Amino acid sequence: MKKTGEKLAREGIFISTISLISKGMGIIREIALAYFFGTSKLVDAYRISMSSVFLPLHTVVGFALNDSLIPTFKNLWANNRKKLLWILVNQLSFLLTIIGIIIVLLIEFFAHGWIKLLAPGFDTERINLAVQITRWMVLVIPFYITSSLIVIVLNSFYIFKVPSLRATVQNFFLLGAIYLTVRVNSPAPLGQAYPLAFIFFPLLLFLQLKGRWKFVWSNNIQRIK
Repeated sequence: MKKTGEKLAREGIFISTISLISKGMGIIREIALAYFFGTSKLVDAYRISMSSVFLPLHTVVGFALNDSLIPTFKNLWANNRKKLLWILVNQLSFLLTIIGIIIVLLIEFFAHGWIKLLAPGFDTERINLAVQITRWMVLVIPFYITSSLIVIVLNSFYIFKVPSLRATVQNFFLLGAIYLTVRVNSPAPLGQAYPLAFIFFPLLLFLQLKGRWKFVWSNNIQRIK
């Protein structure tokens, strides 16, 4: 019990430190955006691109998923219904990934109309910039869904350190994207930052799974006791 308390205390200190670092990086990110781009059309396009991608994404993978899946996971685990647990987790992962891919395809094909719907006051240049950024940024969706589900599983096992790095990894790639956008004079890196961040982040999460995730499938969950 004492060791568990000490472990949780160490993880709490680590998470608090990472949170402060992430907040600091977020401030630096906003300062860098303001310094290099001010209130330009590119910044407007970048902001609306984030909305165009994360609005549907958070509709699929929001707080409700986290709040409902963790208690379900712990309840099934505590009642030794591990086979049913992993069937639910794997089939939910598959379903959400398919939904995510469909959202990606819809936004890729209808990006222009989607941006016009979200930002009716944008001129043609802003719309074109936003479409270009969005078509890169939307690729984050399947990777974001994967990382979110892994985070839920890890949190259910009381593993919090690596999951807490998400915002820090995200800000690191965004700062790099701002630098590259200035260097190459192209908006593409601003859109590419999120997919790259969420390709890298799940790799860190996979190292923490250590065989905890079980790949079990069933076509008839109701028969599983």
